[in-house]
Amino acid sequence: MEEFPAARVSTGLDWLDRILGGGLPAQSLVVLAGVPGSGKSILAFHLLAQAALESGNAMLVTTTHQPLSKMRSQYSGLSFLGPTGVFDALDVLELDTDIEGDTLLRLLNSIVSRIQDHKVGVAAIDSFRAISDVSPNRGQLWRFLGTLSAQLVENNCLGLLVGEYSLPRDLDLPELAMADMVIYLEVERLVA
Repeated sequence: MEEFPAARVSTGLDWLDRILGGGLPAQSLVVLAGVPGSGKSILAFHLLAQAALESGNAMLVTTTHQPLSKMRSQYSGLSFLGPTGVFDALDVLELDTDIEGDTLLRLLNSIVSRIQDHKVGVAAIDSFRAISDVSPNRGQLWRFLGTLSAQLVENNCLGLLVGEYSLPRDLDLPELAMADMVIYLEVERLVA
């Protein structure tokens, strides 16, 4: 039986691409997890900047937990996002995470429609934890993730779910269980 190597999406970071076997798996759902301040959003922005430079079709989905105004003030100083970077080239969708009833389905439809309409190659949701924490029930969240994952494949898009998670405590959460890959970032605290 002939084996076909899985398509990869370069992170733009040679050292990380080597670790990941050539980059992130294309058409997959990747969780960027970790504690506050570990660099999850910075890594997501780097991946979005790389995609925007290569193909011009990267999308940032923000939530009320991580509004665009906060992100812009925190991260615009990064060389790849700032005045000469690609921050303004990102397609941005701001979501309200007040979830009731069928709102989770509306959030999903908004994301998928934007991916389809703009032929997005990389989409990052920051913070996905804000969505999962207010989801009415786990069944709806599983359906959300299953549909999102299928739509990523159908639309040739890499999905990044950014959120504050603690391992191993959060391993049973739907987003970590459904992910094709989890990249977990930690912070080493130095004691003087």
